[in-house]
Amino acid sequence: MLGFLRGHAVEALGALFSAGERQVADGRRESNDYYTTLERTQKGALDIKPWQEWFLSCLRRAIDGSQDTLARVLDKARFWERFAQQSLRRTASLGAQ
Repeated sequence: MLGFLRGHAVEALGALFSAGERQVADGRRESNDYYTTLERTQKGALDIKPWQEWFLSCLRRAIDGSQDTLARVLDKARFWERFAQQSLRRTASLGAQ
């Protein structure tokens, strides 16, 4: 059972790492927007609301992406937990059908 849990922990960490990599890639694509918004904020009327809206939008997407990834990992863990005690090999009666 411990090996089973370790396997799922490794899978979960791998999925979260992949999600983090995707978020970094998304962040790179959004860096131009970040600097444009920041520059407008600094050079304009010093209204930081557009930058705050941009930042909160990015944060919302990151949270949503993380929640989606975590939900998939938990679904897989529940699936394997449900069948943890069952053999993955076909029995003679199943193979004859």
